Amino acid sequence: LQFFTPKIVKSLGFHKTKANALASIGSFGLCVLSLFFSILSDHFGEKGIFIFIACCYSIIFSGVLKSMEIGHTKKWTMFAIITLVNSGAGTTQALNNSWISVNSKNYMDRCVGLAMAVMGANLGGITGQSLFKDKMHQLINLLF
Repeated sequence: LQFFTPKIVKSLGFHKTKANALASIGSFGLCVLSLFFSILSDHFGEKGIFIFIACCYSIIFSGVLKSMEIGHTKKWTMFAIITLVNSGAGTTQALNNSWISVNSKNYMDRCVGLAMAVMGANLGGITGQSLFKDKMHQLINLLF
């Protein structure tokens, strides 16, 4: 979703420059949310539950976005939900990588574990962009 956010925001009726500026808010939110979950997980010494909470955050707002009707939802409401989805998109990756690092017995296990996690995230991103591409074109066609 983050890859197409400027175009989606522009299709809601915002000017190109404003759409690009507004799309960056989700990335800022991602930094804040990642830092928040990281601090909490370090404070409580529990990474798994916060990874689960971050996944639930993303799933909940993705479901809200999916349930919104295009053309019937106000553009600022649609933008807010898109921003919230983007804010939670990458939080689990950082937490998961830190969990792998903490639980690795030696540097070889850590390197292989982190490489596998990054490969999984990249494969998911490639697949997600391919799947979303058709939906993105449908969304833009419906709005115009």
